Amino acid sequence: MNPEKLLDALTPIETKELVAALQRRGLVSGASADDSVVAAPVTTAEEFLAQLSPETRARAQAAQAAMVEKFGLRAIDVSLIPVTCEDGAVRPVVIVAAGNGLKRGCWDDILSQRRAGDLTIEVEGVAVDTCAGMTWIAYEALIRELKARGASLLPDSREVAERGDQPWTCTLLTGEDTNRGRAPFAFVNEGQPGRSWGGTDYLGGLRFRPAAVIE
Repeated sequence: MNPEKLLDALTPIETKELVAALQRRGLVSGASADDSVVAAPVTTAEEFLAQLSPETRARAQAAQAAMVEKFGLRAIDVSLIPVTCEDGAVRPVVIVAAGNGLKRGCWDDILSQRRAGDLTIEVEGVAVDTCAGMTWIAYEALIRELKARGASLLPDSREVAERGDQPWTCTLLTGEDTNRGRAPFAFVNEGQPGRSWGGTDYLGGLRFRPAAVIE
């Protein structure tokens, strides 16, 4: 069978089990083989955020409040973290850091909601797309930051699923493009972030994790 068709036939949980087996044998790392290495921020999140201008900090706090209200979240579930973006700049990103993301349907469903403007928040009078910030780089930064904080449970991990007696979830990387028609998603396995791709109409275990880059 064609390898891509094989991956499309797997559920996210089956994909994670496959990745875990390959990682144990040293055949793949946590990231996909064609990923470039992204350096961690040189400062801690606290140090980075303390260096932000008052205006940027106020904008970030407004985005956090807007995200909490828009999606009915708890304030503790929305974090502000530094992310090293593709251009090398480190920017603050407001991101849902809860164990699981939000149930918003499959990739195609979320795309429709995004086009309709249903997934935007208003920050100081400006509409901000909460899909755009959820990239692989941001996901890696989120997991790295939570581990640095000593979090006992990481998002989209088997441990979160077992603790909550619910499916092992994945986060759709809504800030990325599809790969040959397949939707990108990320998860945590054995404490490390990993990613794969699946059908854009698949529902099981896939979640939307809002994230907004603060400029």
